[in-house]
Amino acid sequence: KGYGVGTTLPAPNSTTVSGYTDCKGNHFEPWTLSNAETSKRKSANLNSGTWDSINTFYAYLEQRVGLCQASKMAASFGMKQANGQPLQQVPSQVLGTNNIDVTHMAAAYAGFAARGQYCTPIAINDVTDATGKKINVPKAKCGKAVDTGVADEVTRILQGVITSGTGRGMSIGRPAAGKTGTCEAHSCALFAGYTPDLSAVVWYGDPAAPFGDPSPGVYGSNVGPIWRASMRGALQGTKASSFHTPVGDFGDLGQARVPNVRGLSVQEATKQIEAAGFTVQVSPRATDSDQRKGTVAYTSPSAGTKADQDTSVVIFVSNGNGPITTPHKRKRPGGGWPFH
Repeated sequence: KGYGVGTTLPAPNSTTVSGYTDCKGNHFEPWTLSNAETSKRKSANLNSGTWDSINTFYAYLEQRVGLCQASKMAASFGMKQANGQPLQQVPSQVLGTNNIDVTHMAAAYAGFAARGQYCTPIAINDVTDATGKKINVPKAKCGKAVDTGVADEVTRILQGVITSGTGRGMSIGRPAAGKTGTCEAHSCALFAGYTPDLSAVVWYGDPAAPFGDPSPGVYGSNVGPIWRASMRGALQGTKASSFHTPVGDFGDLGQARVPNVRGLSVQEATKQIEAAGFTVQVSPRATDSDQRKGTVAYTSPSAGTKADQDTSVVIFVSNGNGPITTPHKRKRPGGGWPFH
């Protein structure tokens, strides 16, 4: 809608927001809501509001963008209720009040990894009848859900969830983006995340009573380790690839480009990154790389990426064993995107 990433909106611990209208022109009563976790912020922008998972910020953002437009964008990424019905257009949908199955949610995040290209998920690889004859399986339907540049900017923001936000500590040793989710009254929790090649979502809860069996203290960040372990296992033995650097002006404030520190010592790399205005984290797991053992293999966000200067840049250290793990662009075969 043209609002810059640096646009500041209220982000109190609790609030009441009014002025919502659905696509049929129906008006809603004022909505009162609170954050899942206590926040010291009084305002936030798209970076901080997403990284800290601030409910109240997103309530104001949805009101500004419009409930109808927000619901249509979600639908363009395959979002619908698990029973197959369209999303219920209510103000709280921005916080996830529609029941959505994890397969479609993973496919939606894969759409951002595919730079705005959404493909319907196909859960079956092949089917064989009693005689051994293969039966045709429906093919994925793909289409452009959002502009490439916008999708890349969404990915940049969601990378910050893992490096600086509620998903901090969920690094998998390669560039990744994600989002935590905590259900009402802690009745369930989710962690969704993706690399350029693979998307996955973890849901934790009781299928028999998804919104009726509270688990006090359970947040989306608590189930992140399941996602992290699964992604590491699924991607083991594959080369790391990088996300694309967003191109265009998205109204980012106080940003700088991540310096290229590949091949430098961790000490020197830290010095250069901090001089650019970022904070630094060092991944505890060394990664295969052609760089000398103990030097920097690559960073996340990657070199040249434009990011907020309070972003935490993660340094991945080389074990000297190869192969090259420098993030690279990969062409994918025609006929869709190989995401699961």
